[in-house]
Amino acid sequence: MIAKNKTLIKLMQITSYVLTTLPGQIFKRSLNSNGINPRDLFLSTAIFELKISQHELLDFLGLKGINISKLKKKMREVGNDSWLKLIQKIGLLARADVGVIYIAGRVSGLSYDEVKAKFQYAEDFLKEMGYLVINPVELVPMTANWELAMRILLPYLSICDTLCLLPDWKESKGAVLEYELAKTLGLSVFELDSLITKNKGEASNAVGASEETCVAGS
Repeated sequence: MIAKNKTLIKLMQITSYVLTTLPGQIFKRSLNSNGINPRDLFLSTAIFELKISQHELLDFLGLKGINISKLKKKMREVGNDSWLKLIQKIGLLARADVGVIYIAGRVSGLSYDEVKAKFQYAEDFLKEMGYLVINPVELVPMTANWELAMRILLPYLSICDTLCLLPDWKESKGAVLEYELAKTLGLSVFELDSLITKNKGEASNAVGASEETCVAGS
Protein backbone atom coordinates (compact mmCIF):
# COMPACT_ATOMS: atom_id res chain seq x y z
CA MET A 1 0.00 0.00 0.00
CA ILE A 2 2.86 2.40 0.82
CA ALA A 3 4.43 1.77 -2.60
CA LYS A 4 1.11 2.36 -4.36
CA ASN A 5 0.47 5.54 -2.37
CA LYS A 6 3.91 6.75 -3.45
CA THR A 7 2.93 6.13 -7.06
CA LEU A 8 -0.36 7.97 -6.57
CA ILE A 9 1.38 10.94 -4.95
CA LYS A 10 3.78 11.08 -7.89
CA LEU A 11 0.81 10.88 -10.28
CA MET A 12 -0.86 13.72 -8.37
CA GLN A 13 2.29 15.83 -8.72
CA ILE A 14 2.68 15.15 -12.44
CA THR A 15 -1.02 15.76 -13.18
CA SER A 16 -0.88 19.07 -11.32
CA TYR A 17 2.31 20.08 -13.15
CA VAL A 18 1.03 19.21 -16.63
CA LEU A 19 -2.31 20.98 -16.08
CA THR A 20 -0.70 23.90 -14.21
CA THR A 21 -3.16 23.36 -11.41
CA LEU A 22 -2.93 22.51 -7.71
CA PRO A 23 -3.51 19.11 -6.05
CA GLY A 24 -6.79 20.16 -4.44
CA GLN A 25 -8.38 20.27 -7.90
CA ILE A 26 -7.82 16.52 -8.21
CA PHE A 27 -9.82 15.90 -5.04
CA LYS A 28 -12.94 17.77 -6.16
CA ARG A 29 -15.21 17.70 -9.18
CA SER A 30 -14.43 20.75 -11.22
CA LEU A 31 -13.17 21.79 -14.63
CA ASN A 32 -9.99 23.77 -15.01
CA SER A 33 -9.69 26.70 -17.42
CA ASN A 34 -9.06 24.30 -20.33
CA GLY A 35 -12.33 22.45 -19.72
CA ILE A 36 -10.48 19.41 -18.36
CA ASN A 37 -11.61 17.69 -15.19
CA PRO A 38 -8.37 17.10 -13.25
CA ARG A 39 -9.90 14.28 -11.21
CA ASP A 40 -11.10 12.39 -14.31
CA LEU A 41 -7.67 12.78 -15.90
CA PHE A 42 -5.98 11.54 -12.72
CA LEU A 43 -8.36 8.56 -12.48
CA SER A 44 -8.06 7.65 -16.16
CA THR A 45 -4.27 7.69 -16.01
CA ALA A 46 -4.22 5.67 -12.79
CA ILE A 47 -6.65 3.01 -14.05
CA PHE A 48 -5.87 2.69 -17.76
CA GLU A 49 -2.16 3.58 -17.86
CA LEU A 50 -0.76 2.65 -14.45
CA LYS A 51 -3.20 -0.22 -13.74
CA ILE A 52 -3.88 0.87 -10.15
CA SER A 53 -6.83 -0.83 -8.51
CA GLN A 54 -10.10 0.95 -7.78
CA HIS A 55 -9.80 0.05 -4.11
CA GLU A 56 -6.50 1.89 -3.79
CA LEU A 57 -7.85 4.89 -5.66
CA LEU A 58 -10.99 5.08 -3.54
CA ASP A 59 -8.89 5.00 -0.40
CA PHE A 60 -6.46 7.64 -1.68
CA LEU A 61 -9.11 10.08 -2.92
CA GLY A 62 -11.68 9.41 -0.20
CA LEU A 63 -14.35 8.42 -2.72
CA LYS A 64 -17.19 5.93 -2.36
CA GLY A 65 -17.17 4.85 -5.98
CA ILE A 66 -15.71 5.48 -9.44
CA ASN A 67 -17.78 5.74 -12.62
CA ILE A 68 -15.60 3.57 -14.87
CA SER A 69 -18.17 3.69 -17.70
CA LYS A 70 -17.93 7.47 -17.80
CA LEU A 71 -14.13 7.34 -17.99
CA LYS A 72 -14.20 4.70 -20.74
CA LYS A 73 -16.71 6.75 -22.71
CA LYS A 74 -14.44 9.77 -22.54
CA MET A 75 -11.55 7.58 -23.70
CA ARG A 76 -13.61 6.45 -26.73
CA GLU A 77 -14.96 9.85 -27.74
CA VAL A 78 -14.20 10.80 -31.31
CA GLY A 79 -11.83 13.74 -31.59
CA ASN A 80 -10.64 13.37 -28.03
CA ASP A 81 -7.00 12.82 -29.01
CA SER A 82 -5.83 15.56 -26.66
CA TRP A 83 -7.29 13.65 -23.70
CA LEU A 84 -5.56 10.44 -24.72
CA LYS A 85 -2.26 12.22 -25.29
CA LEU A 86 -2.47 13.81 -21.85
CA ILE A 87 -3.10 10.42 -20.22
CA GLN A 88 -0.18 8.87 -22.06
CA LYS A 89 2.13 11.78 -21.27
CA ILE A 90 1.25 11.85 -17.57
CA GLY A 91 1.44 8.06 -17.32
CA LEU A 92 4.89 8.03 -18.94
CA LEU A 93 6.24 10.71 -16.60
CA ALA A 94 4.73 9.06 -13.53
CA ARG A 95 6.16 5.63 -14.43
CA ALA A 96 9.57 7.19 -14.97
CA ASP A 97 9.27 8.81 -11.52
CA VAL A 98 10.39 12.14 -12.99
CA GLY A 99 11.21 14.70 -10.31
CA VAL A 100 9.43 18.04 -10.05
CA ILE A 101 11.79 20.77 -8.88
CA TYR A 102 11.26 24.37 -7.74
CA ILE A 103 13.90 27.09 -8.17
CA ALA A 104 14.42 29.58 -5.33
CA GLY A 105 16.65 32.64 -5.37
CA ARG A 106 16.87 36.37 -4.84
CA VAL A 107 14.55 38.58 -6.90
CA SER A 108 13.97 41.80 -4.93
CA GLY A 109 16.45 44.59 -5.64
CA LEU A 110 17.63 43.11 -8.94
CA SER A 111 16.73 44.08 -12.50
CA TYR A 112 14.14 41.94 -14.25
CA ASP A 113 16.62 40.97 -16.98
CA GLU A 114 19.15 39.78 -14.39
CA VAL A 115 16.52 37.77 -12.53
CA LYS A 116 15.10 36.25 -15.71
CA ALA A 117 18.56 35.28 -16.97
CA LYS A 118 19.73 33.48 -13.83
CA PHE A 119 16.45 31.61 -13.30
CA GLN A 120 16.39 30.62 -16.99
CA TYR A 121 19.97 29.33 -16.75
CA ALA A 122 18.96 27.18 -13.77
CA GLU A 123 15.81 25.94 -15.54
CA ASP A 124 17.73 24.96 -18.68
CA PHE A 125 20.35 23.08 -16.65
CA LEU A 126 17.76 21.25 -14.55
CA LYS A 127 15.74 20.24 -17.61
CA GLU A 128 18.89 18.74 -19.09
CA MET A 129 19.18 16.75 -15.86
CA GLY A 130 15.70 15.35 -16.53
CA TYR A 131 13.62 17.39 -14.08
CA LEU A 132 10.22 18.99 -14.58
CA VAL A 133 10.95 22.55 -13.51
CA ILE A 134 8.85 25.20 -11.79
CA ASN A 135 10.41 28.56 -12.57
CA PRO A 136 8.86 31.32 -10.41
CA VAL A 137 9.72 34.00 -12.95
CA GLU A 138 7.26 32.42 -15.38
CA LEU A 139 4.43 32.51 -12.85
CA VAL A 140 4.65 35.96 -11.27
CA PRO A 141 3.91 39.29 -13.04
CA MET A 142 6.82 41.73 -13.25
CA THR A 143 4.78 44.27 -11.29
CA ALA A 144 3.92 41.95 -8.37
CA ASN A 145 5.04 42.96 -4.90
CA TRP A 146 6.57 40.49 -2.44
CA GLU A 147 3.30 39.55 -0.74
CA LEU A 148 1.52 38.84 -4.03
CA ALA A 149 4.47 36.82 -5.33
CA MET A 150 4.45 34.60 -2.23
CA ARG A 151 0.69 34.05 -2.47
CA ILE A 152 1.13 32.92 -6.07
CA LEU A 153 4.23 30.78 -5.57
CA LEU A 154 4.11 28.99 -2.23
CA PRO A 155 1.30 26.57 -3.19
CA TYR A 156 3.48 25.22 -6.01
CA LEU A 157 5.93 23.75 -3.52
CA SER A 158 3.23 21.21 -2.66
CA ILE A 159 3.66 19.44 -6.02
CA CYS A 160 7.47 19.33 -5.90
CA ASP A 161 9.96 16.68 -4.76
CA THR A 162 12.96 18.99 -4.65
CA LEU A 163 13.99 22.59 -4.02
CA CYS A 164 16.95 24.03 -5.95
CA LEU A 165 18.63 27.02 -4.30
CA LEU A 166 20.44 29.64 -6.37
CA PRO A 167 23.73 31.03 -4.93
CA ASP A 168 22.08 34.19 -3.56
CA TRP A 169 19.12 32.50 -1.88
CA LYS A 170 20.12 33.52 1.66
CA GLU A 171 19.81 37.18 0.61
CA SER A 172 16.13 36.65 -0.21
CA LYS A 173 13.36 36.71 2.38
CA GLY A 174 11.13 34.81 -0.03
CA ALA A 175 13.70 32.12 -0.83
CA VAL A 176 14.38 31.60 2.88
CA LEU A 177 10.64 31.15 3.44
CA GLU A 178 10.48 28.70 0.52
CA TYR A 179 13.43 26.80 2.00
CA GLU A 180 11.73 26.54 5.41
CA LEU A 181 8.46 25.36 3.86
CA ALA A 182 10.29 22.84 1.65
CA LYS A 183 12.02 21.33 4.68
CA THR A 184 8.69 21.14 6.53
CA LEU A 185 7.10 19.35 3.56
CA GLY A 186 9.98 16.86 3.39
CA LEU A 187 11.37 18.01 0.03
CA SER A 188 14.96 17.28 -0.92
CA VAL A 189 17.03 20.47 -0.99
CA PHE A 190 20.27 21.21 -2.81
CA GLU A 191 22.18 24.22 -4.10
CA LEU A 192 22.52 24.69 -7.85
CA ASP A 193 26.30 25.22 -7.69
CA SER A 194 26.76 21.90 -5.88
CA LEU A 195 24.75 20.06 -8.52
CA ILE A 196 26.68 21.71 -11.35
CA THR A 197 30.00 20.79 -9.71
CA LYS A 198 28.85 17.22 -9.15
CA ASN A 199 27.61 16.94 -12.74
CA LYS A 200 30.93 18.23 -14.12
CA GLY A 201 32.81 15.73 -11.95
CA GLU A 202 30.71 12.84 -13.19
CA ALA A 203 31.18 14.00 -16.78
CA SER A 204 34.97 14.17 -16.30
CA ASN A 205 35.01 10.70 -14.79
CA ALA A 206 32.97 9.36 -17.70
CA VAL A 207 35.39 10.93 -20.22
CA GLY A 208 38.36 9.52 -18.32
CA ALA A 209 36.87 6.05 -18.29
CA SER A 210 36.12 6.27 -22.00
CA GLU A 211 39.72 7.31 -22.76
CA GLU A 212 41.09 4.44 -20.70
CA THR A 213 38.84 2.03 -22.61
CA CYS A 214 40.08 3.40 -25.93
CA VAL A 215 43.73 3.10 -24.86
CA ALA A 216 43.17 -0.45 -23.62
CA GLY A 217 41.51 -1.39 -26.86
CA SER A 218 44.13 0.21 -29.13
